[in-house]
Amino acid sequence: MNDELSLIKVAYVIHENPISILSIIQNQLIRYVSLVLLVTGTIGNILNCFVFTRRCLRYNSCSLYFFATSITNSIGLYCAFIARVLITFDIYATSSQSSVYCKTRTFFTYMPLSASAWFIVAACADRFASSSSSARMRSFSQTKVSQRVICGIVVIACLIWAEMFTSILSIIQNQLIRYVSLVLLVTGTIGNILNCFVFTRRCLRYNSCSLYFFATSITNSIGLYCAFIARVLITFDIYATSSQSSVYCKTRTFFTYMPLSASAWFIVAACADRFASSSSSARMRSFSQTKVSQRVICGIVVIACLIWAEMFVCFNGNANGTTCAPATPFCNTFNNFNLLISYSLLPPIFMFIFGWMTILHVRHRPINRQSSLRGRQLTILLIVQVVCVTFLSLPFSIQKIYLQFTANQMKSSQRIEIENFLGTVATLIILSNTSMSFYMFTLTSKVFRKELKPLLLFWSQRRADVEPIQSTTRTTR
Repeated sequence: MNDELSLIKVAYVIHENPISILSIIQNQLIRYVSLVLLVTGTIGNILNCFVFTRRCLRYNSCSLYFFATSITNSIGLYCAFIARVLITFDIYATSSQSSVYCKTRTFFTYMPLSASAWFIVAACADRFASSSSSARMRSFSQTKVSQRVICGIVVIACLIWAEMFTSILSIIQNQLIRYVSLVLLVTGTIGNILNCFVFTRRCLRYNSCSLYFFATSITNSIGLYCAFIARVLITFDIYATSSQSSVYCKTRTFFTYMPLSASAWFIVAACADRFASSSSSARMRSFSQTKVSQRVICGIVVIACLIWAEMFVCFNGNANGTTCAPATPFCNTFNNFNLLISYSLLPPIFMFIFGWMTILHVRHRPINRQSSLRGRQLTILLIVQVVCVTFLSLPFSIQKIYLQFTANQMKSSQRIEIENFLGTVATLIILSNTSMSFYMFTLTSKVFRKELKPLLLFWSQRRADVEPIQSTTRTTR
């Protein structure tokens, strides 16, 4: 009798208010189904990872796709279900964190799910390639190809789903500018100072190639401070005064881009110097002299100043000093092309041409090992610098070309925010070239380390000598 009454009551409640009952059922489904999927998914994905990394499977290209799928499924599983389970227990993010939490959780739910689906597509393509009768087609079914494809899919998926973050990209951008700039300022200051000391050592100061490296360190220091100090101050809401904003904007921009452009052409001149020094022609080798290097350095500085003098006309700051940008669309286009041609496009091309011709000279000319040791080490330094300049300027070049081709398109606020964020990242990458040379030289060149070691020993010895004198003085007092 009691069972019949309870059933009647439930039927009555469902009849009178079916929506509330459905919401209760939905809540319970989310809670318990999510918990079941969390437990089974965790166990399953962990076991998948262990199985696909066993010795007999880890070197199989298709297994790599399954392994990557298990990883992304695990990320999507936790981001999708943990939040849903917590909501059924009335546990929410705090109001101050809700926006960031929502966007982050949504991104790490949909991005891994999308990537895992494309991993399966890639695995299907891998099986198609491995079953082909063509040897060239079968060559695509390799682990190294799988690794590249997996990385490519992850990058593309991140770019596609980055629109989830549009409103917090400005916050991330601000923090990147602040802390990356500070790190590059400190490391760049130390590196460029030590570069200057090393390249003015007795055994290097009279070498024509060393002069170009010394000039590069000087211009990198100027560009480093003009580029990063202003960026760091802006993140702390410190701007130029309204009366100084226009002059400050023009001057800072000029002393950012002019030294960067000059330093790139100093590396081109160093490549030409190595080409001349490796020539079999005595007349050509006569160009590899310090007096020639000094004239070339002066010429590059003068030409760079003339090229970038347009900054004093084309750039302008607003009244409150918060922005510093091209004054007109024409100035913006001209500045982009100027930057592409004079810094990120032509210098790498000339570096490659002179580098290739130097290699041809070295192959066809017998070299005295004893006399050319320092020259070979300087050539290694040059190759390292060329690689750094080329690869670090590549993202910036791509971004500028993209902006130029899409300048007349109608863009949403989200797209503009994403473009600004990627532009900031590309700018930080290209400006990091002002800080990295010393550390790359130290890692790759024995001669550089040999000249650096006495400097460090001298400073440490001098410090050790000063401390006893100070302690003796205190005792006497």
